[in-house]
Amino acid sequence: MFLTCIQMAKTKSKSILVMLESAAGTGSKLFYRRNRLKEKYILRKFDKRLGRHAIFIEKKKIKSM
Repeated sequence: MFLTCIQMAKTKSKSILVMLESAAGTGSKLFYRRNRLKEKYILRKFDKRLGRHAIFIEKKKIKSM
């Protein structure tokens, strides 16, 4: 008898891809990869639609990497 249908447990990845959205309400989005164990991102980056720097807050997790 051959054991061909054995499923192995998957390991969790160390990093995840997250979406950050502008707090200024322009709808601008950034995508960053961060460590799974770190806190949620809050970054000050340049908002192209606003034309100046704005705060970007992590809204949701996209996928594990």
